[in-house]
Amino acid sequence: MPTLGLENSSIFQGYKKEAFKESPHVQNDAQDSAQNLSAQRRREARLNKLRHWGRKRLPKYSILFTELAAIAAIVGYFYGGAVDTYLKFEWKLESNIGTSMPAPAFALIGNADDAAFATLNAGWRKCRFPSFSAGSCDEHFFEKPVNWDSSPYGNISYYLFDADEEVIFGKLSDQLLLQTDVNWNSKLLEAAYDTQAPYNPSLSAIMYDSRMTEDQLRQALTCNIVVWTEQPALGSNTYTIDEVTQTYDALGKLNLTILDPDCKSLAETLYTFKEGLATYRYRVSSSSTSFAYVCDQGNTTMKYDQPCVTQIIIRYGTFSTTQLTSVPGIEIKDIFLNIAAIAGGVQFVAWFMTIFQ
Repeated sequence: MPTLGLENSSIFQGYKKEAFKESPHVQNDAQDSAQNLSAQRRREARLNKLRHWGRKRLPKYSILFTELAAIAAIVGYFYGGAVDTYLKFEWKLESNIGTSMPAPAFALIGNADDAAFATLNAGWRKCRFPSFSAGSCDEHFFEKPVNWDSSPYGNISYYLFDADEEVIFGKLSDQLLLQTDVNWNSKLLEAAYDTQAPYNPSLSAIMYDSRMTEDQLRQALTCNIVVWTEQPALGSNTYTIDEVTQTYDALGKLNLTILDPDCKSLAETLYTFKEGLATYRYRVSSSSTSFAYVCDQGNTTMKYDQPCVTQIIIRYGTFSTTQLTSVPGIEIKDIFLNIAAIAGGVQFVAWFMTIFQ
């Protein structure tokens, strides 16, 4: 076929080059596509690497990581907060009003190395319950006073009433009556106190938990765990109990300030009585006699005639009790619950890190 001979012409060759030359827009689009493809491939490579690490390597270390993390968290909680909180003791208080109450034990103390103290006679005593005309309870009242020469208050004598929880107040009208003979010496009192003013003699009394033994009572007096109340010796004294507090201290909070080892041991015993050591809040009302001279051995105008009667009446104004129990700042079960919660939280984090499997 005949041609015009333009293939080899310079005009044709220039046109051909221009026809096959790409525009700038086409070149930029190609470069962007290549860069996007490269970035996508890099992301996929990193993701594949992470998936591979999660599927193949992480499971090998997840159990060990969980255990170490849990141990570290638990140890930090235990020593960083639980122990300190546990040792911050608190008192748990519960109040109750019962339908009956046991009689307290009672000690009547005289003959101390104090001229103002009356002398307890060994000749006679009486115990009546639940009223003056009711049955005798003499078997619970010492037949004669006991001498205690080495007491912290000097040489004393005392009567004890100890029913050992056998005498029960069933009604608020019930009353326990204790009587015994006393005498005194006004001349000794005047000389000791250097006064001519009238001065009536006194006795002391202790109301205490009937579960305490006589030896424990003596030691408790020595250790100042119990103290006595002074009362008029002549006439009648009524003790009305308004509240009984039972203190249970298994944690030894009350023993922290006791330095003497014997006293500390006694306190540990008393404050771990079942339901706690009973102490009594009461008020005393007294009525005196105008015949004090009758039993005054120092009376120079009238000859000593006979002993005088001292009378104790014990009654309940209410059957209200308060239970005090020493408890830790946090219960042990709560510590274990918190530890379980910490372990569960660590386990959740460990599980979350393995979700790529």
